[in-house]
Amino acid sequence: MGKEIYDISTVPLVMSAKDLQALGFSRTCAYQFFNRSDFPTVQIGSRKYVRREKFFSWLDSQQVEATTENGRQL
Repeated sequence: MGKEIYDISTVPLVMSAKDLQALGFSRTCAYQFFNRSDFPTVQIGSRKYVRREKFFSWLDSQQVEATTENGRQL
């Protein structure tokens, strides 16, 4: 199975954990996102959602610099 490339305009404006799974995240990972305190969650009733632009901004902010084994940046 190859990697699929998505056009961001085809991603729903408001996403659930199931939508994150459709983007390639595991079920466990998707639900862990929604339970993080720094994740931009919108709760409607008992369900949790994330706005598309907030999700991609949050995801960009999670990028970690690559480091060597002794902690120095590459």
